[in-house]
Amino acid sequence: MSNGVVIAEGAGTATITVTTDDGNHTATCTVTVNAVVVPPPPSNDADLQNLTVVSTGTLSPTFDPNITDYTLTLPCAGNDSSVNIIATAPGTVKYLVNDSERTMPIVVRIGTTPLVVRSIAADGTTKKDYNIRIIRPFPASVIVQYWNNILAVNLNEETNGGHTFTAFQWQRNDVDIAGETDAYLHLTTAPLSTDRYGVALTVEGQPQAVPACPQQFVAVTRVSSTAGIKVYPNPVVNGRFTIDNAQLPVGGKVEIYNMNGGLVGVHAVSDGVSTVVNVQDIPAGIYVVRAGKQSTLISIE
Repeated sequence: MSNGVVIAEGAGTATITVTTDDGNHTATCTVTVNAVVVPPPPSNDADLQNLTVVSTGTLSPTFDPNITDYTLTLPCAGNDSSVNIIATAPGTVKYLVNDSERTMPIVVRIGTTPLVVRSIAADGTTKKDYNIRIIRPFPASVIVQYWNNILAVNLNEETNGGHTFTAFQWQRNDVDIAGETDAYLHLTTAPLSTDRYGVALTVEGQPQAVPACPQQFVAVTRVSSTAGIKVYPNPVVNGRFTIDNAQLPVGGKVEIYNMNGGLVGVHAVSDGVSTVVNVQDIPAGIYVVRAGKQSTLISIE
């Protein structure tokens, strides 16, 4: 105490007694001094505590706060388009698709969707991104069986969802078939009922391939094309085939492409009810016939 002023020098409790100058009167009081509590600085921990897929799908690898890159593959059954993910963290969490913040659940297109789960620590500045590549497979219907032993990708943009495919990798029972990278798969024998065939498709503008849902095929004599225009006879055995003009654009042309995308023949649509196309100079094989926005496959023998 100095000049009647009590100065606290530390935490604790003290009893103070005051006596008048004549000594006849006294007064006491108890003073408690609490220690000053300095709060800790906000945490800079930006690790996710958990990452749970509420909707259907398989996350790979299994979540680990130290792993920041994942793949979420949606199932073929039902071909679900909705994705719901819940992430927990000490701070706050944001979900971003192409740098745009989203709320769960989100709807994803067929193909790949890049999702970023951003964890922001309590300090408001420390951030950690967890990248999830969401894969929604193409439906099995993108693969068409044309003949007993030929499977082909539907290249018709009007009926395949508007996709332009740039690369192909055929698979049997989820394993790549070496060398089978064309738009069609020519089997040496009829497909076995126990085998499942699929294809990984690269779409124009997307760097990574996306699988088409595999399916089983049965041996048949002939499967008619539902993917576009129809030609006859097919397979072509006499060097010529016919297309009904009712299926062709007025004043249009018929184009023939090999399975590498190379143009090998162009024929004008003739007058009358049908157009006869001469393919005697084209080697035997599988080709795409395109008229306007419609297309189909032919086999030249």
